[in-house]
Amino acid sequence: MKREVVQDFLTLPGITGIALMDKRSRPYFYGVDRYLNFQQKEALTQGIQQVVETTPPGFEFYEFHFAGHQVYIYKLSCGVILLVLTEERLVYSSYCQAIAALKAEFQDDIHNPIATFRLLVGNIVPSTQPDSKPSGGGSTIPVLSELQQLNSPSFTTTVALEEILSALNKVSQFAIQYLGPTVVANYWKSTRPSTDWLSQFQIDRAARITVIPGTPSTQPLTDEQHQWIQDWTTQFVHRCSTVIRDFAQGIDQRVLSAPEKEILLSKTNICKESHG
Repeated sequence: MKREVVQDFLTLPGITGIALMDKRSRPYFYGVDRYLNFQQKEALTQGIQQVVETTPPGFEFYEFHFAGHQVYIYKLSCGVILLVLTEERLVYSSYCQAIAALKAEFQDDIHNPIATFRLLVGNIVPSTQPDSKPSGGGSTIPVLSELQQLNSPSFTTTVALEEILSALNKVSQFAIQYLGPTVVANYWKSTRPSTDWLSQFQIDRAARITVIPGTPSTQPLTDEQHQWIQDWTTQFVHRCSTVIRDFAQGIDQRVLSAPEKEILLSKTNICKESHG
């Protein structure tokens, strides 16, 4: 594990703390002491381990808000769970590069990565200075309430732009079989909600949906952006359904996988189209 990779990550503006945990050694916290007391850290460790143990194969990361921070949780292949605490000034594109490099370093150290990491930290100075104290009184309620949300059936992992594009293009290709690319492209354009964010989506003559070059494809969507995508899909499917019988039913039953339906259809009324 290279010290410079660890240092680059910990000194990245917006990184306020991390936690490392596995089943072999005591959890290691760096910077988190500014925000959590001992009992809260214990509850956080237990809760996160329970959540990660029940995650399905292919799990990438969880993202949630906690105590005014954005938190990312990763299950590394070396058996370590990595938690990263961030604040608003984090530049996500820089963070993606730094976290990828750090995860690769953990992959190379398969013996005792937490101990190695702890030794490398040394005198590295955090990118932010303490601006708050751990909450007192030994209360663990804030920590537990956040973790309960992770375990709830309604919680889903963060949706990235590349996942959205893949699912949208499956819908588009299905429609092309019946309407042809020109009509499908026009339907996508005419049903797109009027928001500045959606204007970055481009539809070419082949009805292929892309985004403006340079847009980070792995950047997670906000809840509002996700809702716009689902509203757009709803309008597009409704438009196609006026021409193609059972179009919505085909999308629901033959085109999209369960995760893709969760991305595009879960908050819409498309299912009603298939029964209407």
